[in-house]
Amino acid sequence: MKYSPVIVVGMHRSGTSALVRALATMGVYTGYDLEPNAEARYFLNLNEEMLRMAGARWDNPEPMLHLTKDNALVDWMADWLESQMTGLQTSLYLSKPGWLRYRDIRHYPQIWGWKDPRNTLTLPIWLKLFPDAKVLHVVRHGVDVAASLQVREQALRARTLEGSRTVLDWKVTSPRCLNLEYGFQLWESYVEAGEQAMSAVPHANSISLTFEGWLKEPMQGLRQINEWLNLEASQSKLDDIVSRLHPDRGFAYQNSAILTAFRDEHVEKSPWLQQFYPEHHDVLS
Repeated sequence: MKYSPVIVVGMHRSGTSALVRALATMGVYTGYDLEPNAEARYFLNLNEEMLRMAGARWDNPEPMLHLTKDNALVDWMADWLESQMTGLQTSLYLSKPGWLRYRDIRHYPQIWGWKDPRNTLTLPIWLKLFPDAKVLHVVRHGVDVAASLQVREQALRARTLEGSRTVLDWKVTSPRCLNLEYGFQLWESYVEAGEQAMSAVPHANSISLTFEGWLKEPMQGLRQINEWLNLEASQSKLDDIVSRLHPDRGFAYQNSAILTAFRDEHVEKSPWLQQFYPEHHDVLS
């Protein structure tokens, strides 16, 4: 039996790491070689290569968004991706014993998948290769995402300036995200890209959720996913996942007067805030 993958999409700093770790605990194979944020290094590398070919980066997605509107180029990249599903390089995902046994990622004998926020930009290409993929789209409040990106980049900037003047000491990943406004705009681009890509996924193969909604009712969300993927994860495993979540990360911006003011300035201008957080549209919480 061949399994189609579970693909987790969603903007950076949106809870995709917590979700894919939950999937792994529930029985989804998410890769052998993982980044600290639970991203399968092999699929991350493929996504970065596609972004590079498009002239894009994770924090400059527009060129990839243009590319995914060109069906011929999407087909070209899907053909290239298919060629990457076999070969020794797939041992990054399968492990070397796994590669020796299965040779092709698509032959993995259980439910498998991966998480990478860049999936949000490249999903139309992945769907050409895996039209029956199950896709989970996670959305977190844009102000919290922009603030989290800014805090991360400020810390990396400080480390860069403290080090010696060599390339190896450069830690900043996105000067753009040092600016709260630009980080928020990037969130809007990702949410729009994710929603457009999800519109091509059959309803039975897709789930969209907000990070805050999941944190508020985590067991309900886990049981829905458990049934959707036919995982049969035990109650003790679900309890373990819930115990590791941090409910205080939901709407964290409300603890900051500066971020709350930023939210007030943008809520009327952002259709995505209005769509995903209508209860926070007219009245401040």
